[in-house]
Amino acid sequence: MQLAEIQKGTITDWMYESRELCKDIYKNAAIGEKLRYRYSYDYMDDVLLQLQKGGIRLAVVLNDIFG
Repeated sequence: MQLAEIQKGTITDWMYESRELCKDIYKNAAIGEKLRYRYSYDYMDDVLLQLQKGGIRLAVVLNDIFG
């Protein structure tokens, strides 16, 4: 994913993006299910991408505040 694409949008847009990911994760897990390896296998790429996006988007917010 390109840097400009990640930086695009508002904080609210970013929140809704994360919310959609959560819906998918919860939809694919049964109540009380032990996720462990399956969770890591199925969603680790999403976790890493969201962490990367979070860092980039935090930089956008900080640049807006202190820029």
